[in-house]
Amino acid sequence: MNGRHPATRIAREFLDAILWGEHSKVWQLLSSAARSAALAVAERNGLDAIVAARARAGTWTAAEADELLSDLIKGLRADLGAVDISQIAVAEPDVGRRPFGTRVTVALSVPSFLPASVTGGEGWSAGTIELVEADIGWLVDRLDARRVQRP
Repeated sequence: MNGRHPATRIAREFLDAILWGEHSKVWQLLSSAARSAALAVAERNGLDAIVAARARAGTWTAAEADELLSDLIKGLRADLGAVDISQIAVAEPDVGRRPFGTRVTVALSVPSFLPASVTGGEGWSAGTIELVEADIGWLVDRLDARRVQRP
C-alpha cells in the first residue's frame, strides 16, 4: 500500500466495514454531511424525529445507535447489491481542489474475465466513493453505487 493516497485506504476500510457489518466504524468514517444525509433518509423512512435529533447531537442511546446503524448497513449493502462487496477494487483517486478543502473521488470496480475494451477498464464499474479531507483525516462523503436494473 506504499505510495497510495490515504483516501484509498479509507475507502477500502469503509467497504470492509460494510461487508463485515461494523456499523460503528461505518458511522465514524462518514463526514458530517454524509451523516446528515443518512439521518434525513432514515427520517423519511420513519425514524422518530427525537431519535434523529439525539443522533445528530451524539446523545442517542446504544440501542438507538445499534438499530439505526444496522439499518444504515442494510441500505449500503442494498446500494452495492449488484456486486460482491468483497471483490470490489478501489482505484487511486482523482484529486481535485475545492475552496473548502480537498475532495477526491475513487472509482470502484469488480474483476471481469472480459477484455478491457468491453468493460471500459480493468473490470466492471461498481461506482465511486467521494471523500473529503477533514481535520481528523479523510472521511466518506458520498457513495454512488452502480445499480443494476432488475426485471
